[in-house]
Amino acid sequence: MRYHLFKSSRTRNLLIADSQGKELDIANFNVLSLPGACVRHVYSFIPNKDSYDTVVLFIGGNDLFCNGVPSTKSAEDLTQELSDLANFLLTRVKRVFVLGIPLRHSLPQRSKSVNALLASRKEDWKFRGISRQVYSDKHLKRDNVHLSSEA
Repeated sequence: MRYHLFKSSRTRNLLIADSQGKELDIANFNVLSLPGACVRHVYSFIPNKDSYDTVVLFIGGNDLFCNGVPSTKSAEDLTQELSDLANFLLTRVKRVFVLGIPLRHSLPQRSKSVNALLASRKEDWKFRGISRQVYSDKHLKRDNVHLSSEA
């Protein structure tokens, strides 16, 4: 699995993302981008216990779409995988946030289904949806998949 430590910070906050994180520059966060990664791949990059206080997960799009083609994975299965990963991370860090999966303009309902299920979870980790305004065409790169730096 290729990875890219896009941004290194002295803070104890880590964002783990798929290719959506390649160009994210978030103040006070280390950013680990795993292009092409599915949820199961993140386990290979789990930080050591007490390395970070907060981990934010921005992953799951590749589980729903592979090379522009919808996968056969159900929204329920992906929600469970993300939940299991977040719960495991809580054994290593103090706080875990799971960000919503960006909508693909060709099939937005797949991402919406997972995001709705994640939002309904009542677990110790927190779900944070991403404002609907982010998903206009002007906030996407030319590939119509990845968020632009402005987003």
